[in-house]
Amino acid sequence: MCLARVPFYFRHWRWRRSDETWSAAPVGWPTALEGRLALVAVARATEQARYREAGVAFAQLLTVDDVSGWPRVLLVAHQAALGRWIEAEKTLASLDPGTDRMLRLQQDWWRARFAGRPDEALAALRAAALLSPGDPDRQLALFDALVEQAQWQSAESVLDQLVIMLGEDAPEVSWRRAELVAVLAPAEAAVLFERAVASAEENGSDEAAQAALTQVRWMIQRGALKDAKPILDRLPEALPAAQMLRAEWAIAAGQLDLAKQSFAAAEVTWLSDDRLGGARRARLGLIDVALLAGDPASALTQAEALRNEVEASGDGDIEDKVWDAIGRAQIELSRFDDAKTSLLQAMTLARANGQLLREARSRYHLGNAFAQERKRPQEADKPFALQPIPFMHSVIR
Repeated sequence: MCLARVPFYFRHWRWRRSDETWSAAPVGWPTALEGRLALVAVARATEQARYREAGVAFAQLLTVDDVSGWPRVLLVAHQAALGRWIEAEKTLASLDPGTDRMLRLQQDWWRARFAGRPDEALAALRAAALLSPGDPDRQLALFDALVEQAQWQSAESVLDQLVIMLGEDAPEVSWRRAELVAVLAPAEAAVLFERAVASAEENGSDEAAQAALTQVRWMIQRGALKDAKPILDRLPEALPAAQMLRAEWAIAAGQLDLAKQSFAAAEVTWLSDDRLGGARRARLGLIDVALLAGDPASALTQAEALRNEVEASGDGDIEDKVWDAIGRAQIELSRFDDAKTSLLQAMTLARANGQLLREARSRYHLGNAFAQERKRPQEADKPFALQPIPFMHSVIR
């Protein structure tokens, strides 16, 4: 899950919405002053991605007030951001949205995410955008979800609405336009990315880092490593998303020691903020490095341990990736029957989550398993051939 882009779970803490004015406090708003202060601390820490601090504030809130309604949704989002999916799902199960239609849609969105039903999650976002057509936050969330599911034309339509709402040069719009153009007209994307990053930095916008991360990721995928390096170096050293991206750059540049160092640093940073989900993704990167370094036995051991942790936590967003890593390690160890089983499981999970790109990658690795088994590593069966892959943003933020 793209937790930096979790839709509309924070900015609903406004007494006036774009479509109506509340005559009373939002559903679940604390009655005691101490509870309200704790909730403000939770919201502020969450918006700034300081999750350990948010956890402390939540603990304070729970001592003075019952967490229900919108505060409960914020708790669900917090638990999911930490990678505690099963705990978050249990918290969501006792949410009562009452007559608040937007709260019910938020509940529907989370249920769909936890169940791995991206179409239903997208439907909830569409309904929320229709319910409050003048709210750019919901349009931004809808755009991000459409891009994630490769629905480019619909995303382009939403982008047009965002231009009307926020303006052509708004930082939130600029880098998203570049992200979309990188798919639809790649030759024009470089200039747009440069403008988006420069504009965000000049305005001191919180979107500056996200714009730069998206630009660098696109450069890495198109092989422009030399151009990507100075932009990557300007990103904050301790930003875990930047550490992950430095590792991806190092892999593309063939610098496996640097990649290992960067993934390990990211894991430490994620853990320092109690974000177990991010740490698991860093460990998945370390498994990739082990495979590239020719150590499939170590990679398999790490991947099987990670699979057990993923299953215990309910972290469905990377489960298919873990099975894919297991399958690749088994291929290198000539355990072809096991590899086929693992890769078929990866394909099934990716397809169920609407991750067609990841399904295609596992299908490609499955083709490699057949080719290796037949002692023709230079060949892969046509049914498993990987098609050209367009640029898409990563789920790691």
